[in-house]
Amino acid sequence: MALTFSKRKSKVEVGPGEALVCAIALGYGTTQGESHPIKRPDEVSKCGTGVPEWFAKGVECALLAPTALMKQNFMFEYRDRKAYATSKGICAPVNLGIVKYHFEVGAGKDNVVWG
Repeated sequence: MALTFSKRKSKVEVGPGEALVCAIALGYGTTQGESHPIKRPDEVSKCGTGVPEWFAKGVECALLAPTALMKQNFMFEYRDRKAYATSKGICAPVNLGIVKYHFEVGAGKDNVVWG
């Protein structure tokens, strides 16, 4: 929950050299919530011809990842037999970690070589 909670009001103790950048809510809500739009794979990936199936599956899984403000400000690229990932905007480093994890889940961790 990036940007949707008060860091000052939280009861989390942060040590020297640490920063509270987001919070994760666990449990069940009183409602099912609402769906958010999901981008198409071609909107978040750049690749030439001959993309392996694992890369396409990784991108599809990354599109289901929860990102800050649900903006999906990330991009995957396949070149030289390696996967490259970038993210921009608010919470870019956190989002990048989240989408790379989801990418690996979809692609199969043993298939992915990061560039």
